[in-house]
Amino acid sequence: MQSTPARRYQHLQPEDRVTLASLIQHKYSVRAMAQVLGRSPSTVSRELRRNAQPAGYASTPARACAQRRRLQGRPLGKLHRDGLLFGVMRHFLEQRWSPEQIALTLACIFPRSHEHRVSHETIYNCIYNCIYAQPVGELNGAAFRSREFARACQALGIVHKFTRAYRPQTNGKAERFIQSALREWAYGWIYQNSEHRTQALAGWQHHYNWRRPQSGIGGLPPMSRLSSSRNNLLTLHI
Repeated sequence: MQSTPARRYQHLQPEDRVTLASLIQHKYSVRAMAQVLGRSPSTVSRELRRNAQPAGYASTPARACAQRRRLQGRPLGKLHRDGLLFGVMRHFLEQRWSPEQIALTLACIFPRSHEHRVSHETIYNCIYNCIYAQPVGELNGAAFRSREFARACQALGIVHKFTRAYRPQTNGKAERFIQSALREWAYGWIYQNSEHRTQALAGWQHHYNWRRPQSGIGGLPPMSRLSSSRNNLLTLHI
């Protein structure tokens, strides 16, 4: 005997709340409104009980109230911006500590308190997401859509392609490169100052492009994907 599949709960959409506000003005009952929306009466009753204002039910305030409740119900991460660990992490990063050093130090200071400990992978993710992350579409910025850039591509015979937002096939590679740069160059060594770190960037980039094996291309460096040509400056190994 086949059991009845469980219905998946779906939150009310903005257009549902607009319809609901209109039905309330026309004095519809809860069951009648639920039938029009295709929802259960308990869903409509819960919406009115939670998101109605003292002056009555309106779609825009109800949506804002629902979104605020959803955000409040989500637990904050260990390294959220208003937390103690975020300040500690940022302080040590300003002192040129690596994420591995910070994670090990926190584990030594708080050996039994998991609330005050984070892994170095979590710190790397926080550095990227909270400090170095760029808005979606940054790789398609105005500088790459200008007429000057288009004329330069046309003169060189280059086909101009844009990165699609929220596509791991393209954006994931850029994000992975940034994470590798943070781990291996920015915080992988102890530098005397910011100028010393900047000077080391060119050497790391050369190592990354010419020497560092990439698992996605069979353990070969990125430059192995380019055919050697006198017209391609990237293939000239200095």
